[in-house]
Amino acid sequence: MLGLVAKTGQQEDWAYERELASSLLGDTRLYRMAAEERGMQPLADVMGDLELVLLQASMADQPTEASLHQLQRLIRRRDLLTKMNGY
Repeated sequence: MLGLVAKTGQQEDWAYERELASSLLGDTRLYRMAAEERGMQPLADVMGDLELVLLQASMADQPTEASLHQLQRLIRRRDLLTKMNGY
């Protein structure tokens, strides 16, 4: 998340962040499902938001400035960094 948020959108290649997002997606989904099964809904909600961001980042074939800004808005709108810091 920090790598995506820190990007400026100045034609930067964010292939590393996309690869990392892709590799973390499966584990994130399992953690979300486990939290839901255990009734830990606040954690499940955070993991669901993270899963959404990771999915969108991993599927960005053409790393454009617009797609990067869209991900950054999603991260900010969901206050994901603050919520993740709480866990």
